Amino acid sequence: GVQTCALPILMVFDRAGELALQYFGHLDDLRLGAVLGELIALRSSGGIDAARVVQSADSGPVCSAI
Repeated sequence: GVQTCALPILMVFDRAGELALQYFGHLDDLRLGAVLGELIALRSSGGIDAARVVQSADSGPVCSAI
């Protein structure tokens, strides 16, 4: 038969409705809090590199950030 595999996807949108982060895989609560904190801080300072934020918080699955 055909096997299916589900992969969790985390998508974070900013207040303007723009995609700030798209992450493929599981991100535990502690790391998620750290990622959201960094995204909030970077957004308020005007510069953001969400891919760097996730890679610094997790050495697991591949992430894609905008």
